[in-house]
Amino acid sequence: MKVFYLAFIPLFLLIATKGFAQNNSPVNVSNYISKAQAETNRLKASLNLTDVQYQKVLEINKDYFKKLADIRTSDADNPALRRQKLDELNKKREDDLKRTLIDWQFTKYKNQMDSIRHQMTGH
Repeated sequence: MKVFYLAFIPLFLLIATKGFAQNNSPVNVSNYISKAQAETNRLKASLNLTDVQYQKVLEINKDYFKKLADIRTSDADNPALRRQKLDELNKKREDDLKRTLIDWQFTKYKNQMDSIRHQMTGH
């Protein structure tokens, strides 16, 4: 009977671990999706996005926030690589937005981002 219990414990731990891992995935997905929606809604209000632009910007932001979460978790032990990947990701997002927005919208977006960076860094 003891052998049964000893065999049961690793099986229980395996099942419990998989259950927790599956429960965490939707939280992460909903987290980056909600961030993408909030940022897109902010841009819609400040840049007067059309419906077509809104959908494109939402997809850009979903991609951005998903990859941002991946970078933050996967490269935590290598700050230089993490910084490089973040810079590349920010550049890609900016390029995608530049293709989606008209000139005045993109200029206003850049000014907003510069202002946010200035507030965060104090420079």
